[in-house]
Amino acid sequence: MDVEAAIRTALRSLSAVTALIGGSAAPRIYPDDFPETLKIANLPAVCVQVDTESRQNTLAGTASLTIADATLICRATTRDGSRLLAEAVKFNGTAPGTGLADYSGSEFICWLESQVQATTPADDGSSRAYYDTVLSLVMEYNEQP
Repeated sequence: MDVEAAIRTALRSLSAVTALIGGSAAPRIYPDDFPETLKIANLPAVCVQVDTESRQNTLAGTASLTIADATLICRATTRDGSRLLAEAVKFNGTAPGTGLADYSGSEFICWLESQVQATTPADDGSSRAYYDTVLSLVMEYNEQP
């Protein structure tokens, strides 16, 4: 399973998220890293990074259960904006249980492990900064041999 693609698909299904980062035609969801061409005017946005994928073992050998760790960076022009986007990712607005903080979908389940705030200097030579809320997720899914 392409975990990163599955997470992006799940994010595109969250109405509170797409209201902030654009609809399903061109949402600002990026794999691995934000593009170098990302401008402050194109925020907020989300970056999806899959950190580890580990198939679980049993006494009989390797099982189909895989556990993955993923990082989602919710970037905005203000700290409140990054937190608002992170809340949309976690809880999908007023639809508790549908966000990724405690998600159970057809392809995977996941839960929130931690959340931290960060500030990243803008790479345009100015004194501006990007504000990030970094979400660490743990995921489980079945990988067919």
